[in-house]
Amino acid sequence: MRVRLAPLCVALFLWVSCAPGVDVVVNERLFELPSMKSRGGGCAMYELRKDTALSSGGGSTSGSGGTSPSGLVVSQTSAGEIVLVKVSDQGHVLAERRYGEGFLRSEKVDEFVVRGFSGDQMMLRYWGTFDPDGRPRCAPFEDDGARPKMP
Repeated sequence: MRVRLAPLCVALFLWVSCAPGVDVVVNERLFELPSMKSRGGGCAMYELRKDTALSSGGGSTSGSGGTSPSGLVVSQTSAGEIVLVKVSDQGHVLAERRYGEGFLRSEKVDEFVVRGFSGDQMMLRYWGTFDPDGRPRCAPFEDDGARPKMP
């Protein structure tokens, strides 16, 4: 019985691993507080996929994150069905956000504030955007993400 089941398991594994993912865009804007001076921003495209042994996510980034003058480091990665944003200072994670397809398709903005060890603060905004045909697209860089807050 095991010999017959093995090819079926391999075929199922390959089918799940090769299933197409969902393309999404994550827009990012960073602001120094309290001045609200822009500290950068960007847009990154990711392919979200169901977690499998072969899925490590992936994405392409345009002008995203980095290190702010306050020493806060912002990073984005994809992991299966989510985009993971981390804000750290001196190697310590201060904030972490996870964005899935549902949130990104809603085009709502997630806005949060992080305070570094030096006392400097930064406000971060993240959201997804899609064109009228449902294809992911980057928001114009003039769009600072200012919208009504998430409930």
